[in-house]
Amino acid sequence: MHGRVFTADPDRPVRSDDLTVPTDGPPDRCLLLTPPLPRPLDVVGPVRVRLRATAGTPSADWAARLVALTPAGTAERLAVGITRRAGPPGRPAEFTVGLGRLARRLPAGTRLRLEIAGHHFPAHARNPHTGRTP
Repeated sequence: MHGRVFTADPDRPVRSDDLTVPTDGPPDRCLLLTPPLPRPLDVVGPVRVRLRATAGTPSADWAARLVALTPAGTAERLAVGITRRAGPPGRPAEFTVGLGRLARRLPAGTRLRLEIAGHHFPAHARNPHTGRTP
């Protein structure tokens, strides 16, 4: 929906208390969206996201949020995880973000949205991306 590149701006963090995705300004997260489920789906067990990503800063938070978009048009948070990575800017890294465990039945027509962002505020302190404590 927004492509593979986003800007994690500490002055414009992705909100943990709002599932709305802004459509103006530079992309603040990567979005992946499934087609509608053809039949009900039971989602049970641990959830994790494996990423191969590059940050342009010495410290970066990687937040993953799984959202169910219901056939009625509502967004429901299913799982969230966040990890902080430090390393040389511009160097790709492979890592896993754990999102906990799920036990849900999703009705037919539900779409799943995976968001990858650099912030999840106010649930998690904003990372200044400098390596200093937020």
